[in-house]
Amino acid sequence: MRLRRIPAVLLPLGPLSFCPSLAAEEPTELEPIIVTATRLETPIDRLPVSVSVVEGEEVERQQVKDIFEVLRDVPGFTIVQNGSRGGTTSLLVRGGQSDFNQVLIDGVKVNQAGGDFDFSDLTTDGLARIEIVRGPQSALYGSDAVTSVVQVFTRRGEGPLSARLGFAGGEFETYEGGGGISGGTERYGYSIDVGRIDTDGILDINNRYGNTTVASRFDLSPLETLDLTTTVRYNDSRFEFPSEIAGDRFPPLDPNQFTERERLVVGPRAVWNPSPWWRHALQLGYYHEDFAFEDPADAGVDFGSFRNDTTQERLSADYNSSFLLPSFAGITPTVTLGGYGEAESFEQDTLFEFQGFPSSSRADETRDAGAFYSQMILDWQERVTLIAGFRLDEASTYGSKVNPRAGLSYRLPGTETKLRVSYGTGIKNPTFFENFGRTIFGRGDKGLGPERSESWEVGFDQPLAFGDYRAEVSATYFSSDFEDLISFIPQPDPDEIAFFNIQEAESQGVELGLRVVTPIGLGFRGSYTFLDTEVLEAGPSGGTLFVEGEPLLRRPEHSGAFTVDYTAERWTASFNLTIKGSSIDLDFNADPGGRRVRLDGYAKADIAVAYRLIEDRFGMESLSITAKGQNVFDEDYEETFGFSTAGASFLIGFRAEL
Repeated sequence: MRLRRIPAVLLPLGPLSFCPSLAAEEPTELEPIIVTATRLETPIDRLPVSVSVVEGEEVERQQVKDIFEVLRDVPGFTIVQNGSRGGTTSLLVRGGQSDFNQVLIDGVKVNQAGGDFDFSDLTTDGLARIEIVRGPQSALYGSDAVTSVVQVFTRRGEGPLSARLGFAGGEFETYEGGGGISGGTERYGYSIDVGRIDTDGILDINNRYGNTTVASRFDLSPLETLDLTTTVRYNDSRFEFPSEIAGDRFPPLDPNQFTERERLVVGPRAVWNPSPWWRHALQLGYYHEDFAFEDPADAGVDFGSFRNDTTQERLSADYNSSFLLPSFAGITPTVTLGGYGEAESFEQDTLFEFQGFPSSSRADETRDAGAFYSQMILDWQERVTLIAGFRLDEASTYGSKVNPRAGLSYRLPGTETKLRVSYGTGIKNPTFFENFGRTIFGRGDKGLGPERSESWEVGFDQPLAFGDYRAEVSATYFSSDFEDLISFIPQPDPDEIAFFNIQEAESQGVELGLRVVTPIGLGFRGSYTFLDTEVLEAGPSGGTLFVEGEPLLRRPEHSGAFTVDYTAERWTASFNLTIKGSSIDLDFNADPGGRRVRLDGYAKADIAVAYRLIEDRFGMESLSITAKGQNVFDEDYEETFGFSTAGASFLIGFRAEL
């Protein structure tokens, strides 16, 4: 018997997402489902953790092409982009580091070894939804799930063969286009999307960016009890940038420097339900990334030429078996037992040439890890839910680590207020360079320990109803400790270990949210985050980056977002305001080691409008004219000190469905 699929149509505040059909109809009471938080299809109103969901319909209404633009509005999330489109884009969650978030595409881990993930070229092509779980999740997902798990789901093909095509163009010679086909039945489905982005960039010199993405998903259900899914996603991007570490606002600018990256994700998955109480799931994964950085010699700018080529691969397998046990005394237990294994490889070739004298180096390393994890869910009369579990990781580098987690939620009768509390720990593997790297100031340590976190949170979600109007508010308080952070300490001998687990920091804060759905086509979403961070232990190499008693860099104390959506018979419109308070950053132009400076806060407004010209005519299901404006009030701001950001820009295009 296949597990029941329940559509996500009424999401709690944490997700801050709503289906446009609710604007014109009375909201239904179907329970939305999320899988990332427990690896099982679990009603979102029973989860004791902070969860957000972004639906594909919301992304389409906002005409967003880059996924990181959607993540800006998630409570507790801070996006930091180095300058123009295509620049390195990092995600900081609840004060954690940029490599503390595990990123999955249809169940396949796509972080680089050591946790880093650059969101700059991850697009919304083929997107069905994004599920986000905040807080440490290493008890289920292992390394890198220190402050969050972000999972991107590709759309499933359904119905008769259909095609879609869209294009938009505008300022900075920017062009965004894409199209796809999809179809399917209860037994099979297919969906293939191709997208392309081209822009000359916001700078007058060397600032072009291009990205091609292919996103596909294939589903097959040969039996009522067996579902087979395969995801294949590929993207190829190139970014030209003139800036060095100090930013593009300081000369000299480089006319030929660029990076290139190719990513390939393949994710076969099988779910078998031999009986109503027993479920098996097997997720295989292959991740491959080629990254190149090249800086040719330019007179007056460079001392020489430089080329670096890096290849990373990961093979992974995750199997779990879940037992949906009979109820007793009103308590329904579900037990999950699972195992995970991965093998990672790293190859790097570096060539530097100075005044005709070349120098090269090569690295070729591998490492592997395995894990066992367990989870128990106890649900009492759909009012009380207890989730508890742990994971034992065994790595070829750092050895054994155990990560527990526990959470409890309670829905009050009458008001349906959900009270929740949770606790968990997280770990992050060292990078390959921290394990195996060599410099003239010391080498890596193969036995270096992982970075660790310990966190707890408490909060509530409150649904409200005023006739046909629906609203929901939520609040969460969280506290996190980050320990054994890795620091590089230069040594006099290149054969001495130079990496140590010695730094420590903490964060705490409050996340608030509001969502309103009306019967007149209007919807409102809002969020606010207060964040307080402090460095507790800097070690001898903290420098200006890690200063004891001071806040962590680029983490604003106050941030938030507000969105208004409108849906009518032929019109859709969305207005989004992203607000980020002031934060501390480093000025590398004044001092090679960086001088601490304060970045001013800002408010950036975006708007998107679409009008459906044609419906069910001329062989087309629909044809819409689209327009969007970004930073429409022309706010002058910096997300990274010294790096320029785009002023007001506008794109006009069309979207057709055949």
